[in-house]
Amino acid sequence: MGLAVFGSLLAALIIIVVLARDRFADLVTVWNYGTNIIQRPETVTEEYRKVLSGRAVIWSGYVYGWVDADFLRKIIGFGPESWTKYFRLYAHNTLISALFEEGILGVAATVLLWICN
Repeated sequence: MGLAVFGSLLAALIIIVVLARDRFADLVTVWNYGTNIIQRPETVTEEYRKVLSGRAVIWSGYVYGWVDADFLRKIIGFGPESWTKYFRLYAHNTLISALFEEGILGVAATVLLWICN
């Protein structure tokens, strides 16, 4: 029974990927970029801006904003809703937003909340 369910789920996944291959095309690009998916916003090419509908560029701004911050900001962040002072667009990624707004402590608290749930 377990093998039948697993086989059915695998077949459904393959069908979904084939039917929606345009939506999953960026995942191949992300896989090819590997750890270089987050890079300094000033080094971004026009092709890179299209990856994940531009989210990688938005995330890069947040991550490098945090990386370039002083030690205290890395620990406690820039504060709630502080992204509006630095960026035009919200990150739409819980952990990246928490990293910028609440720092390492905010990311740790978010992950702990997820684990406790």
